[in-house]
Amino acid sequence: MVIKSKSKKEMRKAFQPLTISVAGLFELNDILEKVLKAIKDSDTTQKLSTN
Repeated sequence: MVIKSKSKKEMRKAFQPLTISVAGLFELNDILEKVLKAIKDSDTTQKLSTN
């Protein structure tokens, strides 16, 4: 039982930074979507200008 409780504590320590980063992932996702949209917009304008 000591091993189980120890592993639970280790799991909490392992997931603690993960839970913090999950909140940041939504912000990162929003930023990446904006960047991808900007890249797509610039790609289409470049294709239109070359044609």
